[in-house]
Amino acid sequence: MQPGTNGQWRPSLRFTFSPFSAFPIDVAAPSRLAWHAVTSSDSAPASFTGVAAVIRDRAGRFLLARRPSGRHMAGLWEFPGGKVHDGEAPAAALARELAEELGLEIAVGDPITFATHEEPGLRILLLFYEAAIRSGDPHPREGQEVAWVPPVELRGYPTPPADADLVERLAAASMP
Repeated sequence: MQPGTNGQWRPSLRFTFSPFSAFPIDVAAPSRLAWHAVTSSDSAPASFTGVAAVIRDRAGRFLLARRPSGRHMAGLWEFPGGKVHDGEAPAAALARELAEELGLEIAVGDPITFATHEEPGLRILLLFYEAAIRSGDPHPREGQEVAWVPPVELRGYPTPPADADLVERLAAASMP
């Protein structure tokens, strides 16, 4: 951890497995990262780009949110985030989603990695960013639960398939 602006602590996460490290990317620019179906529009699955925040507190714990009942993948724990709207920059989408869902103002940092998830009728591209809380405490506003989870306990939280690889890497990095 290192001090950031306004006396807040900013996580110092650097991952060698980031696919973004080989080229510069403007995380504030609008992006149309999405899947392109090669089939007719009648059979094309729904697709969207999502963003998720990897936030650590001063104790090194990660913020996870549990998907509420009645939603896709209900009961699973994930890094908080949401969908990128058409024409919206991924970093702006992430800041908006955490303000709406958890009442947090965040500083969006560097991209960490990405994941894809496909199931019948659905394709998701998920972009993970490091982030730090500028102000607020996480207060769920959409029926979800939140937890601050130590890295060594991450494997004990069931996650959606798109989060699983990152969870494994973060948990493994915490092992001596």
